[in-house]
Amino acid sequence: MATNDWDDDDDFDFEDQGQNNQGSNDGDLVKKLRKALRAKEKENKDLAERFESVSKVQREQIVNQVLNQKGVNPKAARLILKTWIALMKRRSMACLKTTLTFSG
Repeated sequence: MATNDWDDDDDFDFEDQGQNNQGSNDGDLVKKLRKALRAKEKENKDLAERFESVSKVQREQIVNQVLNQKGVNPKAARLILKTWIALMKRRSMACLKTTLTFSG
């Protein structure tokens, strides 16, 4: 039967650590964790915005390419693309409102 190395590891035994000045260490730890969380949330938001921007451009290019391949008049294609973008914005706003309603 194999032994588990992680059972013998005392690195995660938090009960014995910081008994002398636990209040100070806990406060510093909480501050560091909150700071790290804010940094990760900001990074996540930035990445989501960049992804949405790239996705939007890609979708527009695909729709425009399909309309051109189908022989749609370029002026009509721009109008169709503009309408399609407006509908997608409305749809995303409706989804956002639904999400906020259910989460709040």
